[in-house]
Amino acid sequence: MESINLQINIINQIYKKFHSDFNLIVKTHPTENNLNLNKIQKSIDKNINIYSNQYSSQTLINKSDYIFCTGYSQTIFETIVLNKKII
Repeated sequence: MESINLQINIINQIYKKFHSDFNLIVKTHPTENNLNLNKIQKSIDKNINIYSNQYSSQTLINKSDYIFCTGYSQTIFETIVLNKKII
């Protein structure tokens, strides 16, 4: 799993590049602790929607046009099965 600072850096870079074209939703790993979640929320743009366990990955994937996925994740397989685009 990536370090929290790397995650924040990736989120901010994606937002900077695509915020005018897309709404960005971030789903943290289900085991992400609250301290890291709070740090992420404080370190990213307030217009980025961040979810922890409020919604399943599948629910968010179904509502999305594109999926950015970092590292090895079950989300990659869910995205493929749901026939969504992975970037």
